[in-house]
Amino acid sequence: MSTTGVALPEVVFEALTGHAIRDLTAEPFAPAAGAGLGAALVDAGLTDPAAPIASAPVLLAIAGSVGRAEVAAGYLVALGQGHQARRTESVLPDERARRLRILFDNSAAAIAIGDTEGRILEANRSLADMIGIAPDALDGISVYDFAHPDDHEHIRTLLYEQLIPAGKGTVSLKQRLVRADGSIGWMNIGITFAKGTAEGDPDYLVAVGADVTDQYRHQAELHHQARHDPLTGLPNRRHLMETVNRYSATADEGALAGLCFLDLNRFKEINDRFGHTVGDRVLSAVAARLHADTREHDDHLIARIGGDEFVALIAPPTTAERVAAISRRLAAVFREPVLADGHRLPVTASIGTITTRIARNGAESLLAAADAGLYYAKRNRSAEPVPAPDPNALDQRHIGTGAVTRFQRIQESHPVEKTPGSPTDSSVRPMNTVARMSASWGGSARNSPSP
Repeated sequence: MSTTGVALPEVVFEALTGHAIRDLTAEPFAPAAGAGLGAALVDAGLTDPAAPIASAPVLLAIAGSVGRAEVAAGYLVALGQGHQARRTESVLPDERARRLRILFDNSAAAIAIGDTEGRILEANRSLADMIGIAPDALDGISVYDFAHPDDHEHIRTLLYEQLIPAGKGTVSLKQRLVRADGSIGWMNIGITFAKGTAEGDPDYLVAVGADVTDQYRHQAELHHQARHDPLTGLPNRRHLMETVNRYSATADEGALAGLCFLDLNRFKEINDRFGHTVGDRVLSAVAARLHADTREHDDHLIARIGGDEFVALIAPPTTAERVAAISRRLAAVFREPVLADGHRLPVTASIGTITTRIARNGAESLLAAADAGLYYAKRNRSAEPVPAPDPNALDQRHIGTGAVTRFQRIQESHPVEKTPGSPTDSSVRPMNTVARMSASWGGSARNSPSP
């Protein structure tokens, strides 16, 4: 039997030849038995892929001598398949290990192998580059060393209350990554429990992840854009509604929240006289003043909900006195004229304010209540907050049936709350309609709309 250049001991050669003779003389003859001889060639050191072909003349001679020449082709095919299978199984472990090492070291995915205590035993360059350190510096450190502190408890829960007790499976998480330079990134990571292959072998955790910082920032930007006004940068109506609904779902029973509904007076005159560019700059200037008050006091959210309308939301728990104080502060931002394209424009606003129980009340009804309060503000010319009039005594000739109907609907949808000194009971207290401040437009005739 040819050995393709490999000198076999006589005893090995005889054993292989004897194997072939037994297969070819067996009754019934099974061509598939050739796979066993192919494996035997590999075990004897004949690992060259050409070994089955080189052995064909010897096998054909044996087959002819025992009267099996007509079926020798099937036997040779099986021999080749057996040879290839055994090479894959047992002759190439070092080659497979080399390929796996190449994959591990050069994978674009971050890969780490750790023990069940969360210590990293080995990590590839992609993970090291993601963190900003050398691969060797990762050996022996804890996964918590590069996880954001706020994520530690979530990681602990996934690993030690789910994955490791189960002894199998994979958990997935999206977590913040603290880089070596202190910057924060984001990564998606799957952690798989790998059980030891033999009794006494340790179990491992295998983590495979990817840096998704760019995707996260893109998603965060889209989320921000969807919830902020592009002109002023303030939160928009959607943001406001989501915040109100969140407070409504989580607030304690009886907790009060406040809303101040601001509407710029005669803003249309600015647009009509000076153009929409000036109007936009006025809106941006007003928004900047309102936002500055929010930053300074950090006691409310200010949102632009459309056109020249703004809403301040005072989170629960609050009080009517606090809401009234905030509404006075908001009114104060209109004391100084707005400068826009060389125009000095005194801008005034009407503010409708309510203080009401927020638990289980929807955002739409609360905004409608504040809007109804705004109608009272527009009828009240005082620069200070005043109690809302009795809704049952509203002068429909001046306010209009729409406002009355809206306020009555709001009143009916909220529990009754006694207000000392008030002729009626009302939990929606548009008690505080501030800010129709100075109604006059000062300045030069060129820059000022007529009163």
